[in-house]
This record gives sequence, structure tokens and C-alpha cells, in this order.
Amino acid sequence: VTTFTAPGQTSVPADVSSITVAQGMGRIVNVSWPTVSGAAIWGYVLERYTGGVWSEIWRGQAIDYRDTTRTIGDVVQYR
Repeated sequence: VTTFTAPGQTSVPADVSSITVAQGMGRIVNVSWPTVSGAAIWGYVLERYTGGVWSEIWRGQAIDYRDTTRTIGDVVQYR
């Protein structure tokens, strides 16, 4: 988990304390995390690790993401 200071803010928000990944129907993977509170928080960035590379796959204010791009048998990590 990595946190960044938003433009105009002087303090860094707390890190996300955990992440939950659950297999959905078929090739769907559901990823969720608890809310981080604080005045300096705008939203979250989710990255996926596949093939030796971390890539940003989502950015927003929700606390969950549904990954529908997986192939059965894929091994991935999220942060």
C-alpha cells in the first residue's frame, strides 16, 4: 500500500489496512478494502501484478472493484 499527499495538502492519509480478494462467478474477481478516513483523502488507486509487472487498473473513490478481465487459472496480486 502506498499513500501520496494530494496537491494542497500537508499531511499524508493513513494506509489502507487490508485488501480482500474473492472469486466471483466465472472469471470475475471481487476486490475490496476498508475506508480510509481523513481530510487529505481523495480516493484510491488499485494496481494489479501479472507477468512480473505492477499496472494501475483503476482509480476512484469507491472501496471495491470488480475485475472482469481475468482468465481462469491466472495468478494475480492486487495492491
